[in-house]
Amino acid sequence: MTKRSSLYAIAVWLLCGASAYADPVTVPITSGFLSYGIYNEADLRVQFPNGSAEIEWSDGLAGDWPPDFYDECCIPGTPLNVSTDESFPDPLGVHFGQLRFGSDIYSVTSFNFSVEALAAIIVPSLERGERETFEVPFRFRGTVFGTDADQRTLLLDLVGVGHTQTILDGASLLYAGYNFETNTPSPVPEPGTWLLVATGLGAVIRRMGKNRQE
Repeated sequence: MTKRSSLYAIAVWLLCGASAYADPVTVPITSGFLSYGIYNEADLRVQFPNGSAEIEWSDGLAGDWPPDFYDECCIPGTPLNVSTDESFPDPLGVHFGQLRFGSDIYSVTSFNFSVEALAAIIVPSLERGERETFEVPFRFRGTVFGTDADQRTLLLDLVGVGHTQTILDGASLLYAGYNFETNTPSPVPEPGTWLLVATGLGAVIRRMGKNRQE
């Protein structure tokens, strides 16, 4: 092997190694939904800048359709937290979704996510056949790994926010949905911000007291 070909082989190896172990690309979800239906199916269909992800799974992969909070539902008068998470590390080696990034298409081979509901639902007393829908804000974080036809890989971190759509039918959970939105919830002030506000209020109060004495 010549010196030039040896250098070329090393360069190719470095490039392949870098792509295989590259850090995930973080992308914000701009629209789409995550849903759990009563027919043992769930899916995630979202759009983000320069791409999209469509992933479906059923009881064959998840073991059961319900989200994590299903067993806690639905006793009237009790709070229901609709947070949930899933993890599919290369399930059965089966491709079960599609990931598009730019002009490239990848088969999804593994993914995981966590949904945090930012408020609880108070379960009402409903008669059988009586339905009610509830919405609370949520935030989402997930990781998707895909492989294309040339065995190139892509790792994405998906982040998003939106509102849930939880439908109760009597004392049963009928549907659990999460609708993504572009807007983000108002951020909670940092402790340092509260300190600045308190310091400013203290200065105003002292000044008012001084003016009264004068």
